[in-house]
Amino acid sequence: MMGNQRRAKLFELDDDVTKKVRLEVAEFYGKLNPTAFLDWIMSMEDYFDWYAMPENRKVRFVKAKLKGAARLWWHNIENQAHRTGQPPIDTWDEMKLKMKEHFLPTDYEQLMYTKLFSLKQAHYKAGLRMEIQLEMIAAHTYTVDDDNKQTFKHIKLQNFYSCEWWDNTQPTSNVAHQNGNKGKNSMSNGDRKVDATPLCFKCGGHGHYAVVCPTKSLHFCVEEPESELESYPKEEETYNEDEVSEECDYYDGMTEGYSLVVRPLLTIPKVKGEEDWRRTSIFQTRISCQGRLCTMIIDGGSSLNIASQELVEKLNLKTERHPNPFRVAWVNDTSIPVSFRCLVTFLFGKDFEESVWCEVLPIKVSHILLGRPWLFDRKVQHDGYENTYALIHNGRKKILRPMKEVPPIKKSNENAQPKKVLIMCQFENESKETEVIFALMARKVEEFKEQDKEYPANARKILDDFSNLWPVELPNELPPMRDIQHAIDLIPGASLPNLPAYRMNPTEHAELKRQVDELLTKGFIRESLSPCGVPALLTPKKDGSWRMCVDSRAINKITIKYRFPIPRLDDMLDMMVGSVIFSKIDLRSGYHQIRIRPGDEWKTSFKTKDGLYEWLVMPFGLTNAPSTFMRIMTQVLKPFIGRFVVVYFDDILIYSRSCKDHEEHLKQVMRTLRAEKFYINLKKCTFMSPSVVFLGFVVSSKSVETDPEKIKAIVDWRVPTNIHEVRSFHGMATFYRRFIQNFSSIMAPITECMKPGLFIWTKAANKAFEEIKSKMVNPFSPRPEIEYVFYDQLVSTRQGGYQKFLVKWRGKPHSENTWSTTTDFQKINPNLYELYQASNSSEPSSFKPGRIDGGKPFKVYSRKKGKT
Repeated sequence: MMGNQRRAKLFELDDDVTKKVRLEVAEFYGKLNPTAFLDWIMSMEDYFDWYAMPENRKVRFVKAKLKGAARLWWHNIENQAHRTGQPPIDTWDEMKLKMKEHFLPTDYEQLMYTKLFSLKQAHYKAGLRMEIQLEMIAAHTYTVDDDNKQTFKHIKLQNFYSCEWWDNTQPTSNVAHQNGNKGKNSMSNGDRKVDATPLCFKCGGHGHYAVVCPTKSLHFCVEEPESELESYPKEEETYNEDEVSEECDYYDGMTEGYSLVVRPLLTIPKVKGEEDWRRTSIFQTRISCQGRLCTMIIDGGSSLNIASQELVEKLNLKTERHPNPFRVAWVNDTSIPVSFRCLVTFLFGKDFEESVWCEVLPIKVSHILLGRPWLFDRKVQHDGYENTYALIHNGRKKILRPMKEVPPIKKSNENAQPKKVLIMCQFENESKETEVIFALMARKVEEFKEQDKEYPANARKILDDFSNLWPVELPNELPPMRDIQHAIDLIPGASLPNLPAYRMNPTEHAELKRQVDELLTKGFIRESLSPCGVPALLTPKKDGSWRMCVDSRAINKITIKYRFPIPRLDDMLDMMVGSVIFSKIDLRSGYHQIRIRPGDEWKTSFKTKDGLYEWLVMPFGLTNAPSTFMRIMTQVLKPFIGRFVVVYFDDILIYSRSCKDHEEHLKQVMRTLRAEKFYINLKKCTFMSPSVVFLGFVVSSKSVETDPEKIKAIVDWRVPTNIHEVRSFHGMATFYRRFIQNFSSIMAPITECMKPGLFIWTKAANKAFEEIKSKMVNPFSPRPEIEYVFYDQLVSTRQGGYQKFLVKWRGKPHSENTWSTTTDFQKINPNLYELYQASNSSEPSSFKPGRIDGGKPFKVYSRKKGKT
């Protein structure tokens, strides 16, 4: 009870304070000042919070505070809501949102975010004058306010010190300072007058501060020494002038050996015009230290001999504690301690060895820097014009000459990946330090196999007789007009495509333009006025070069498709069984050796940024191009196909059962190609070989095997991670399914992963994946090896006709017992069943041996009617 009374009293007291303190809110006139507007909104929020104003009164109060343009704008908002039948705005949040949409810029928040992200906080002390910075160093400040106070204090002191001072050399008196301001009272400072000129704490001079001291060197200097720096000279070598040889040895620096990797930060200034490079270059050279090439600088302005810490660590040089440690100040007034030294032994040449005590410091300008101690101890003479150093060593005069340039070597990182691409700013930074930039293009180079060019003597004679069939490039003329040309028949009523050219970078455009100009020179294309056009593009080849292609998908959609049969691979391989010698001929740019049907050229038009062109020969990418090519090759080689030639597009394979027959077959094919003006690519041809690679198979007299390169690709195939990779593997493996027993059963789990929906690579699919790869290493020979076939027929009075068919296949007997015309054996092995039907037929010619063993002879035994 008492608690409630106390709480009520507190509320009353708070209410009294609210009533006694009166808050005012300024009126808003609608000025487009975002900062002032947001300030006014915050004032309104504070007012509502102070008086605890209810929600239904806030809008009326704000409305009363709107004046001028703001009042007129709100009046229009209310009238518009009334006309359109919308509910009135009766909450402060809605009104505030409406006002922000009108009185704030549309991109105000974006502008504020941009300012926030681009905000940069500068160093406060770094912006002060140097003399004030020096005073601020001693002041312990932690906030910006403390910095401001100390800064104003030191500015006042600086202004005070910059006033007129008494000369401290004059006796104490009240005489005015003789500076032209006569009549003014001077300031007294006890018994002595203060000098108006500032005192330098570095050189002790007057008239400047230590910060701008002209004697400040850009080289190393010793700061706060604990004791006087001692040098470590070797035993002084004294020679009489008569003992010194008049001959001189010159040393230009080491150029051979393993380089100690480091990136020098001092680079040689670039020479402009014909100016001598020695005029602006410091002395740099290379020396050998423990068999490693190291960089060296000789600098007479350095008071120390220095060995880089990286040199000491990489060469494992022995170091010792410095007897007199000190600190070294750098150009930017930072200092580091010198605690170690080491004795460095190096070679200027093959016979000039030096040993120098050096301080160990983390420098990057060079591995070794020889300064005044070495120059003094060795009594070195410097020729300023030639920039050479001369000294006496073992009675001979040695002259050290500088190297024109010590190229910087970037520090390597074994774990880092090599950079392949530089962005523009990186390229500009890299190119600033060099004058000449060379472009290096890397391409995969195929090894030249000399044995590919070594043919038998009889094959070489045939090739010499038909040497005009393999030019380096196709002739600069159109191929002859043959009976068959490539025809393009469009679907009636289809709209013609007119697509823009693809965007390309300058390099790709230059390559495309070069190829287009080459085709124009050969006469394969010409400029066009076609109403349709599709873009041209570049695709990479295996050797790294580019092939120009045309994106003909749009024109293919409206082209009538023709279905000329493509030969089956199995049939072609069966034809070659029993052959012992092979030759393979590959046509050079086979598509470009076929003409476009006159009147259809405009349908092949393509675009580049340089113009519109149309083909006069058959290009790649047209929908009926493969059919046209097979029609022509079938027509040209029809007398030989099935006898000793198989053709698959531009691959022509000649097979024979003897070398003598093969020579004649090869000549016939060559004569036909020459008559039809078909040119071949000699690099891809094989002549009179016992085995040949044809369409991914190795065909020989013994068997048909898989191509080892294709098998390696399957064995090295990574586990698929998506449906596209599964389809690629499935297609590659299916191509060689004849070499895998029960291929469909093994591949079934992988086939399940290709179904539409979520891709899931199951354990069963992974097992099948590994099994397919293992079976491809040891492929199964699909050709049956029939040893003998035996057929018999018995007569039974009780059971009727009884027939028996026995085949010994791969060492195992296969038989058929039939009681009717329907048999399961026919479904299991239709090829052997055909043999059975042929042997039971009155016409033996109805049986085709090629369906079973590719024409390989075998014996058939039968006791039917006494036949064997």
